[in-house]
Amino acid sequence: MDFRFTEEQEKLRQRVRAFLEDEINKGYWEQEVDAVRHSVNPEFSKRAAAAGFVGSTWPKKYGGQGLTYTDRLIITEEMLLYGAPIAGHWVGERQVGPCILTFGTEEQKEDFLPRMVKGDVFFALGFSEPNAGTDLASVQTRAVKDGDDYIINGQKIWTSRAHDAAYIWLLARTDPNARNTRV
Repeated sequence: MDFRFTEEQEKLRQRVRAFLEDEINKGYWEQEVDAVRHSVNPEFSKRAAAAGFVGSTWPKKYGGQGLTYTDRLIITEEMLLYGAPIAGHWVGERQVGPCILTFGTEEQKEDFLPRMVKGDVFFALGFSEPNAGTDLASVQTRAVKDGDDYIINGQKIWTSRAHDAAYIWLLARTDPNARNTRV
């Protein structure tokens, strides 16, 4: 098997590097060691999105590039290597968007995905709770259906990037009788 990158993939890598080096040379941002967790720069996210580096594997119908997952890994590798400020769009691109693509309604796809691909909307994660920490099977927050809405009752103690986000990707129980079963 040939594990080398294709010529097109090497050109993509060079395009990402040129974009990032131009950003740094213009002084738009400073490199960070842990950019995924700490560096939010909405203007960078918009420029990276305009260059086709956000939502790259998503269908063109929703603003994506329709690239391969290997292409996405190349983009990610370069962004991390350069310490680019990707924390703003990271949760949406890596977690929320793929879930909406897989499980969302067409209305949700048409609403959220194009805005995410443009770097116009950021998400926080609402998972950890008191007395549960990161044990998601122990989550106690409830979501009770009330007409077209859900009433949320619970507490979160860790919501990554909440102060930068327009939305929270919230974990809540909709079935209070559901039990954690181990396989």
